[in-house]
Amino acid sequence: MNYSEEKIDNIKMSVSLFLENDIYINEVAQIIGVSRSSVQRYLNDPLVEIIYGKKIVNKIKEKLKNNYNKGKQKGGINYSKNNQYVKRRDGKFNGSIKKH
Repeated sequence: MNYSEEKIDNIKMSVSLFLENDIYINEVAQIIGVSRSSVQRYLNDPLVEIIYGKKIVNKIKEKLKNNYNKGKQKGGINYSKNNQYVKRRDGKFNGSIKKH
């Protein structure tokens, strides 16, 4: 594998920021000045295992999974705050409408 020094530095910075702080990929991307998708690629790059080992790779995967689940949960909470559920006359769910 042929990596530029800049890419190696970005991988190292992404891994350390992501694991040492309680932040999401978007925030890591803003700090190092790259796109969110680049940070995602850096965190899943095979070089991470070579530099840090399998244990860190597993930590990254676990944190990514937890952040994904938090996002799904938060999305559900926001949805219920922003929408009103509509029920039919028999009390069954019929859909939702946007709250004003």
